[in-house]
Amino acid sequence: MRHFDHQNRHEIKDAAAGTLATVLARDTETFSALSRNGFHIVDMSGEVWTLRRSA
Repeated sequence: MRHFDHQNRHEIKDAAAGTLATVLARDTETFSALSRNGFHIVDMSGEVWTLRRSA
């Protein structure tokens, strides 16, 4: 599972299909980048959200 933030946001587009990713709930820019690159929400409970890249 990869954690994405402002420092490695540029690596999102290279993530393989099925990759699980975490992002801080307050990091709207990284969350938006994940969404634009095919990641879908798995869990939004708590401060850290989990997403998975579709195949």
